[in-house]
Amino acid sequence: MEKINFCSRTRLILNNQSERQCGELIRPFSDNVLIVLGGNFIKGTTWYANILSSLSKYNITYYELSGVRSNPTIDLINEGIRLCKEKNIKFILSIGGGSAIDTAKSISLLPSIPKNEDLDAWKFFTGEYEVKATLAVGCVMTIMSTGSEASNGAVVTNPETQQKLDIMNDALRPMFCVMNPNITNSVPRHQIECGIADMFSHVLERYFTTSADTILTDKFGEAVMKTILSEVVNLENDFMSYSARANLMLSSIFAHNDLVGMGRLQEWTTHTIAAPLSGVYNIVHAETISVILPNWARYVYKSSIDKFVKLGVNVFNIDNHLDKELITKETIRELTLFFKRLNMPTTMQEINIETSDKFELMADQAVINGNNEKIGTIQHLTKKDVINIYHNSF
Repeated sequence: MEKINFCSRTRLILNNQSERQCGELIRPFSDNVLIVLGGNFIKGTTWYANILSSLSKYNITYYELSGVRSNPTIDLINEGIRLCKEKNIKFILSIGGGSAIDTAKSISLLPSIPKNEDLDAWKFFTGEYEVKATLAVGCVMTIMSTGSEASNGAVVTNPETQQKLDIMNDALRPMFCVMNPNITNSVPRHQIECGIADMFSHVLERYFTTSADTILTDKFGEAVMKTILSEVVNLENDFMSYSARANLMLSSIFAHNDLVGMGRLQEWTTHTIAAPLSGVYNIVHAETISVILPNWARYVYKSSIDKFVKLGVNVFNIDNHLDKELITKETIRELTLFFKRLNMPTTMQEINIETSDKFELMADQAVINGNNEKIGTIQHLTKKDVINIYHNSF
């Protein structure tokens, strides 16, 4: 087990009227709020009216920032930063999925921008600015997905440079996350499916580790993955199931607040390889993950075959009397079928990539300095390996 330094300050509120508590939750922090909206549909919903009513009840002034899209962009973030500075806003309420939350978190970096410097949050992602303080952030969760609601990270795309970069700091963890499973009924089915695929990958990339003595967090991770698998079946039987959506909302949180990652070296290679696909082609994040993850697994499984066997036996219920190689191949097959069950792509062609002409550019972004650098935990991969995984994904 590795050293542990775990922080999770996010208050979780889940009930069928939780959005009515927003005013009460925000008022101790500020009476002046920026609402970051994750979709135009939100304004027409009853539950958004409930949120605004709760703000009014506590005499909270609010401003709205819309235009968030999948793979949130730095231009909208900088617009939000300017608005917060102009209106002296001290609290940001995100309403939406991971893109809205990451936008809100990135805007919250305003207090850390050095005086007389550019109001450009991208400089935090490139390391030019240091995170020292943030505005407070709260979330209303509209989809079980990225887990950004309680995580310490944010991911942002710069369309000009075609880069997708992340930043990690515990100051970015939201103060609260409001969850009403009925709110998720407003979200299109494919977005729900993308969210489930993403949360499963968050557990899986923490599950693969070279760290020893991780029995407790192994079991945490297996429990979350098994819950996701079972609730997918329940959604197939009743897509509006309150209990299934509630369990998936909690699974999304626990998949990415690092509870299942404590004391472990973590394997984030799939996210690293998949991120350039979003940055270069503007493909939905979860769809890049469902393409890359099984193909990464096929490429590296021999470096961690015992872990693949454990995953197969404990999560996918594969017969533990079979040969290790056979169990592993069946595990990867089950993982691929899980993504297909969610109507997710598993090949490059399914995300409309027909040529390899940008693979070298994307591999450079994944590995940063080409063949002189390596990525990966259970197996170190070079730029050449990354290109091979892209090719194997056709």
